[in-house]
Amino acid sequence: MLQEINKSQYQIIKHTRVLFLKFPIIDSVFTCKQEGRIFVNDLVKPTVYFIIHKSNFAFSYCEIATENNFNQLKELFLKESKIPKYFHLYDASNYLIKYLTETPEFNIVVRERMRMKGKFIDFKEDEIEKPYSIKNISKIKLSDLEKLKITNVLNFWKSLNEFKNNAIGYVIFDEDKPCSIWYTLSISDNNCETDIYTIDEYRGKGLASYLGHKILNKLNDSKITMDWDVFCDNIPSIKIAEKYHYKTYFKYKFLSVYNKMKQ
Repeated sequence: MLQEINKSQYQIIKHTRVLFLKFPIIDSVFTCKQEGRIFVNDLVKPTVYFIIHKSNFAFSYCEIATENNFNQLKELFLKESKIPKYFHLYDASNYLIKYLTETPEFNIVVRERMRMKGKFIDFKEDEIEKPYSIKNISKIKLSDLEKLKITNVLNFWKSLNEFKNNAIGYVIFDEDKPCSIWYTLSISDNNCETDIYTIDEYRGKGLASYLGHKILNKLNDSKITMDWDVFCDNIPSIKIAEKYHYKTYFKYKFLSVYNKMKQ
């Protein structure tokens, strides 16, 4: 049976860190930069573990694909109160997908995603025309962040204030009104994931291009690479990534798990 370990014990899974290092959101739990939980089947040499970020993105590992190992994960998903009834699993193995598909307590959805990565390139930052202006998130008021209603931020950061002080990002204003933002969700080992949000009435105006050049240059200056994580059928997003010279470096199965037994 898997049990939760505390932060001082996280190093017992460091020998397999290479498996989840490619997912900054997951690695940020291991490095204690963001909140989450880690469960293992052994406190000395774990062969099965499960990492879940507070945003409900998760990663699982089984040293050997045996029914007993998958049963341990299934029992964790079914019975552990700290595991939400709905979560998303990065890079799920075909064996685990098959096992959970055959488990009647779960509804699952499998989709194909891919990671794209770029190079350190200096992008030309065009001057944005008035009445628009661009500001670093560290320089704006908390009330302006609240106006954007980016509720997704609190799935990753403890508060808007922590986000403002630790994330990298920029906001476009229409005079005094914030209307678009591009920001880091998580940074770990000089790698990051980002998100973009634009208020409905400002979409289709090309504002993201201004933000993209700004944040990519800032990340480049900080020697931080940005992963572009996207569903394989999201052609518009892929085309935007390609404009920034991003190329696919691996594809994986993204498994959404819903526990029908939990309230």
